[in-house]
Amino acid sequence: MAETTIDQLSAVTTAAVTDTFPVTQGGITRRETIAQLITAVKATDAEAVAATSTTVLLIPANIAALKATNAEIASGTSTTGFITPSGLASKTATTSAAGLIEIDTDAEGETGDDTTRAMTAAVNAYINQRGQQLYSASSGTDTYTATLAPVPAALVHGMQINIKFGNASTGASTLNLNSLGAKKIYIESSGAYAQVGSGDIFAGMNATLSYDSALDTASGGWVIKNRKNAAAGAPASVQVFTSSGTWTKPAGITKVMVEVIGGGGGGGFISSNPAGGGGGGGGYSRKLIDVSAIASVAVTIGAGGAAGTTSAGGGSSGGTTSFGEHCSATGGAGAPGVGSGGSGGVGSGGNINSYGDAGGTSGPYGGAGGGTMMGGGGEGSAADGIGHAGKAYGGGGSGGYSAAGAGAAGVVIVTEY
Repeated sequence: MAETTIDQLSAVTTAAVTDTFPVTQGGITRRETIAQLITAVKATDAEAVAATSTTVLLIPANIAALKATNAEIASGTSTTGFITPSGLASKTATTSAAGLIEIDTDAEGETGDDTTRAMTAAVNAYINQRGQQLYSASSGTDTYTATLAPVPAALVHGMQINIKFGNASTGASTLNLNSLGAKKIYIESSGAYAQVGSGDIFAGMNATLSYDSALDTASGGWVIKNRKNAAAGAPASVQVFTSSGTWTKPAGITKVMVEVIGGGGGGGFISSNPAGGGGGGGGYSRKLIDVSAIASVAVTIGAGGAAGTTSAGGGSSGGTTSFGEHCSATGGAGAPGVGSGGSGGVGSGGNINSYGDAGGTSGPYGGAGGGTMMGGGGEGSAADGIGHAGKAYGGGGSGGYSAAGAGAAGVVIVTEY
């Protein structure tokens, strides 16, 4: 084979066919025409396709024979073009095999429904499995469902989604994403996670949820991020009992704050000066109670004590108010006919327990009734000597010399979360 320098090869591309050209071989230089040189070095079509020739130089004479057409590139069926070896169509990349990357359409990029698009498949897998945020609107109430497209292969710890809830929660709730299983929905509550309840999810709420595989005894659950439950903020509802009965837990309530006040004591009556003293105010107790496992509680309201009616007659004591066995408050004592007023009642069993105020001492017009955490008792009688009933829940009645006032009944207030 002739040995040719770089400068000599450059000259080949511009020389005329009839020109001679110096060729050095084995240290001997001779001159050959361009036609002779091309015949000696150009590759045959078969050699170009098979790439088996060791004598082929890529010169302009070979380019036309070796270049693939656009149609051949698209179909991958050319057996004559060095750019498109046979089988190009089968070289498209898949999710499991390397190859040439085929560009997907806009629609395929959005839906990810073409599994032969390696880029689309890889990005979808990354988004679904690496905690990227995806969006869907939900349907249902409490047993919510939502659908993502593309469909995640599984629920993976740490993955995040954005959900718009169409309906408010009325109790404990679950979310079933793409039929991968109904998982409980949790929310932050006092430094821990608690299952959502009534009102924790409101209609139209946009929420970011994170999947935690350790929740619900490793069954997995969804945590609503950056939102606390009602127990950490506004109450869901309040029930006020002014007569005995039964508290029944509403759906979704897990905690209650209970306040109880005993009945007020009755005022004392004396038909002469000094007039009778005032009855004592009812005691007070407040307690936060976990009612997750409680359906109902008996409520007892302490009655107000009756006023004294006979000359030098003392008033009656108020009754005890209670919320089952959880907390209670005794009523204020009735005022004696003469002397000091009745003592206040006292709370027990609560996180906070306190006394009611004692009734006022007897005087020319009668002592005032004792107050409570909710307000005052009956005001002292005026020149007419007529006592007054307790004003606030559990307030004591005031004393008098024409008539005394009765104590007010107690109350139970249940604030529900």
